[in-house]
Amino acid sequence: MITCRMCSSICRNGIVEPIPLQIKTGRAGIGHEAAQKRKAEEKVEHSKQMSQMKKRAEEFALNEYRLQVRKKKDQLQMEGDLRKSQVACQQLDLQKGIDVPQEAWYWLPTSIDDDDDDGKEEEEESSGRDYEMFRTIEEKLLILTSYLRRKYFYCVWCAISYQDEEDLSDNCPGDCAADHC
Repeated sequence: MITCRMCSSICRNGIVEPIPLQIKTGRAGIGHEAAQKRKAEEKVEHSKQMSQMKKRAEEFALNEYRLQVRKKKDQLQMEGDLRKSQVACQQLDLQKGIDVPQEAWYWLPTSIDDDDDDGKEEEEESSGRDYEMFRTIEEKLLILTSYLRRKYFYCVWCAISYQDEEDLSDNCPGDCAADHC
């Protein structure tokens, strides 16, 4: 029985066997194996973290790519809708006897003959084009479709010219492409 100094009681749970000897065969010092084991564990943990970071980066890149492709598709769709709107506007204006569009970009651009150009027309067109550059495709589409809806009761996505404002609001789902899906 062993008498414990701290509590001055008899402890019955002492070590029964002696501590075994570990004989070192190499020249490494005490604790070298533990350090190697710790380094190996750190290396494994680091590789796990790197694989997780790589996986997150790939997911982010994939999502970014999808977003970019979707934006490009939407941009091309809006450009196509704008061209359709410009063609419809030109046809409807010409049917009503309007030979010059309200804004230069309301109609599709036509080829310009060099013989018929005046200096003033070129200056007006270039200043109009400068302003036109500041508008996005989305803004142009919104302005032109609202012009067509207001003046001709025409919906580009329905491809129908309605009788009046009430007929347009009753039969057309909305004033944007998303409403027509």
